[in-house]
Amino acid sequence: FPATIWMARLIGESSPPEATLASARSGRLGCEATSNSTSSVPLAAGSSRGTKMGVASSEGRWTRVNRAICELLGYREDELLGTLAQGIIHPDDRPVQREAVRLLMAGECPSYTSEYRCQRRNGEPTWGLVTVTLVADEERRPRHFVFAIQDISDRKRAESELRESEGRHRLVVRYDRDAVDPLA
Repeated sequence: FPATIWMARLIGESSPPEATLASARSGRLGCEATSNSTSSVPLAAGSSRGTKMGVASSEGRWTRVNRAICELLGYREDELLGTLAQGIIHPDDRPVQREAVRLLMAGECPSYTSEYRCQRRNGEPTWGLVTVTLVADEERRPRHFVFAIQDISDRKRAESELRESEGRHRLVVRYDRDAVDPLA
């Protein structure tokens, strides 16, 4: 499954954000600007329909999660806290995620958004549009990561069903053409 990543890169304080495109092994890499505020992060309790949010330490371990992210992943809050945030990413999508985090930590960009398969506690994957923002202190040292996840499983399922339907349609059209003109 491809993963698509949009990266944000800020060029200096007075320069506008630079938009670039580069290839990633399993997707596209693009840029957009976002804020890198050091303000505290409110995590609304929310319902399972709300934004799934969490905060991870600069070492990548969950320090705060809201109820919505717990419900999406099938974990209790105490089961997630202290575990590695990358643990929720499907193993096949982790290389792209690690590269994005490397760019965040190197100061190349303040945030990224990507479509990933997230691993539920029961092992089932669920698709998420994951935005990760690195929050730094005044000296630009990483303080923590803020995660926001939107469940896009229904959209991914619809896209897959559409591809399957289009494939069946092509077969029918090809079969129909062959039946009408077997020499074609």
